[in-house]
Amino acid sequence: MEWREFALTGSMLDVYNLDKKKTHSFRASEVTIADMSSEGLYSLDVNGQRQLVLRVSSQSRLTKFLHVLVLAATTSQWTPPVVDVLTSLLSVATDIVEADARSPTKEVNVSTVSIDHVQAHLVDMHAMYQLQATCSTMEQ
Repeated sequence: MEWREFALTGSMLDVYNLDKKKTHSFRASEVTIADMSSEGLYSLDVNGQRQLVLRVSSQSRLTKFLHVLVLAATTSQWTPPVVDVLTSLLSVATDIVEADARSPTKEVNVSTVSIDHVQAHLVDMHAMYQLQATCSTMEQ
């Protein structure tokens, strides 16, 4: 998966890579987005043909994107929905919480080795090295 930025200008959906280079351009009226799995994967299809697979970590963000995509498909003179500052800030917080909840967790095995075990092992190793230091040849 690679990071992409989407921009709706009039009735066109443009896709840019990390270097801000346009990689795709589609008419919004020809774009559909379909759920592929419960893991946040979506298919971006143009006229029924899959063009991109999207990983969307926030359902709220996807809902907002689909809303403006429908607006752009309806008219090239669409305008973004007007949102007050508090609603905008709350929306960002919601996106962050949803994305965090969807991110995979890495399970870490719990060690059964105690500090006492480690210290006892180090004492044994120290004694072995002390003994080895007194030897003058490998055979001893």
